[in-house]
Amino acid sequence: MNFDFVFTIENNGGNKYIYLHSWLTNEYPNYFNCPGVSNNAKAPVLSDLLLSRINLGIHNDIHAGHPSPTLMTTYIPDPNVTLTPAAGLIRQVYPSGDSARFTIKGIELYVPFACNSVVGMTADVWSSQSQSATQIHCVSCNNKFVIDPKVTGLINCTDPRTCNLIIRSAAPTSINGNYQIYIDNPSDPNQSGTTGTFGPEDSLATFGNYATQIKNGFNEFVATNMPYEPFSYTKPAADRNLWVLVETEGYTNKAMGYLLNSCAPLQIMINDFNGKYHNGKVQLNWTLESDEQVFSVEVQRKYEGESFKVIASPENLVQENNGSGQFNKNFYRYEDLTYRTGAHIYYRLKVTGSNNVYYSDVITVKTGMVNGIMIYPNPSDGHFQVSLPENPMGVDLIITDISGRRLKSWMAVQQRRIDVSDLMPGVYFIQIRVNGGGELITERIIIR
Repeated sequence: MNFDFVFTIENNGGNKYIYLHSWLTNEYPNYFNCPGVSNNAKAPVLSDLLLSRINLGIHNDIHAGHPSPTLMTTYIPDPNVTLTPAAGLIRQVYPSGDSARFTIKGIELYVPFACNSVVGMTADVWSSQSQSATQIHCVSCNNKFVIDPKVTGLINCTDPRTCNLIIRSAAPTSINGNYQIYIDNPSDPNQSGTTGTFGPEDSLATFGNYATQIKNGFNEFVATNMPYEPFSYTKPAADRNLWVLVETEGYTNKAMGYLLNSCAPLQIMINDFNGKYHNGKVQLNWTLESDEQVFSVEVQRKYEGESFKVIASPENLVQENNGSGQFNKNFYRYEDLTYRTGAHIYYRLKVTGSNNVYYSDVITVKTGMVNGIMIYPNPSDGHFQVSLPENPMGVDLIITDISGRRLKSWMAVQQRRIDVSDLMPGVYFIQIRVNGGGELITERIIIR
């Protein structure tokens, strides 16, 4: 079998050499006598690793002559130990700087009957600062994981994009859990080629639960034509690959899949689409970048429980060449004066080009205040303005993720500009509790 192994460790000046050993769980020798391992333990040698199935080494001493970690070809404590083949190594430091994620790609492992049963493994990871790598300074042992399920799928080149997902297990009975699908964004925003590594820069596109079924000899979950709007019809997300992260009940680790995007790139980018309610009218603004001819631009509007309807094809277009000779950037503005007062209004754009039809993100604008509360702009880059009704006792604001885990909070505020730009792009919820009245209001917010 061939798989990738991902783990996260503290990012500091230590961990000069990192080694990983893994056994089938029923063959695990507990060399370090976990728990209670001594930090001064001696490194295992060949006689201790006779049953190990995976042995990997990472040279993690970063300096001018060795700017990034590399996979080792020799096990320094005992050169008689053969290291397991792997295709490559990627190290990614989190924005906080205190942790680093390592991805060992393409680990090759032979296990009898692995195609017909769940392979359970137990791993020890240790590091050393000594040049001979014989003295152990940090150990994490008895780490259990399974090489199951297998996650595959594809991206459908429809408009908007959809994806198919297959979660296949070698277990003899049904398994269940949840999945999350992420846009594979560049780890360096200034270099489009820095994709292919799952990390905090990747945007949550959609999520759901799964349960496999045994049918025609396969124990699998299959979902087809799954939408992941608004990413699926806006550039650059619609042109990018997808990560799938699967968490299974009863398994201690998560499985990952990578869906390649083989679709022809979308040719029109709709950027900076935003709207706000001001002085009795809804103001909409956006820009277009196009390398194909734009035939029409429509503003579409809908209310709760209704479908989108065309309300305008703006003519107040300002066109400016950015000097590159490739793109024209078009600035659009539109004012909606025919809305319903006191309602949540949803807007989107439909752009017809010479090769395709494109849709923007859907944005929400509140005309006036619903329950006296307004949150705008939404979606945003992580900066939201919350306008609140007059209340001498103020309100409490709580930001949670989709699982309900509290991330941030502000107490007894009257009006506040909220900065949550340090959170990863995705869907969150803001809970607003009016003090003195006990009323709790929950609104969805989106960080792009």
